[in-house]
Amino acid sequence: MVRTATGEVAVVNGTGPTPRAIGRAANDGGGSVTVPGIVDAWARMSRRWGACRSIA
Repeated sequence: MVRTATGEVAVVNGTGPTPRAIGRAANDGGGSVTVPGIVDAWARMSRRWGACRSIA
């Protein structure tokens, strides 16, 4: 979720695809990770909104 300086709010879904044959997607553990999906989401956010500051 991103909020721009103008107040626009956008959400980027970086979960990635789930194989059609899978009965139910895992919610935790190694089976819940979709690395290509989240990396693509980070790249899309960077291209659209630039670098983000740390909230930590």
